[in-house]
Amino acid sequence: MIEEFKTNYEQTDVQNHSWLVNTTFAYVNSEYSKNGWYNYSFFKYSFKVTLNLIRKHHKYVEAGKDTPSNAIYIDLIDELLTWKRNIEGTFKLLGKDGEKEYLLPLVVEEHTQYADNEEAVQFLAELILDSLYQSEYPPILNYGSDWKISYQSLLTDKDRTNTHWTLSRAFLQHIKRRNK
Repeated sequence: MIEEFKTNYEQTDVQNHSWLVNTTFAYVNSEYSKNGWYNYSFFKYSFKVTLNLIRKHHKYVEAGKDTPSNAIYIDLIDELLTWKRNIEGTFKLLGKDGEKEYLLPLVVEEHTQYADNEEAVQFLAELILDSLYQSEYPPILNYGSDWKISYQSLLTDKDRTNTHWTLSRAFLQHIKRRNK
């Protein structure tokens, strides 16, 4: 499926990438809803693409090319938001199913190496935090002992300010240790 997606992606005009991403996620998620089987390989692939797009976005910002008159930048933002929105939706979908929740920490852990800027770290931290808030059984979502986060504090920190900051800092430390 990934090879077919890549082929279609390469042959599709940039303005239609978002449509292709939305359509593919809709298909994968509907198959999951019908059959209870999730295409984990596409989920992993989508993380890699999204984090690479975040990296590309970061380079545009650093170079000062993040202007509304830059059509390539606008297309990048549109596609990046599409990938992010679909991944967030998939996290919610899988988070509702106690049997599939274990996929969430796996996909995050496998992709921390691509989180090399603050936007990428914040994206992953938000996904982790949302999954922990939405889970009926948050202790099942084991993001590793490096996080050192109390599930009770997560449940009581409704405004997320303290937890988000703590999670982001822990995530940065985790990446630094892993990349040494």
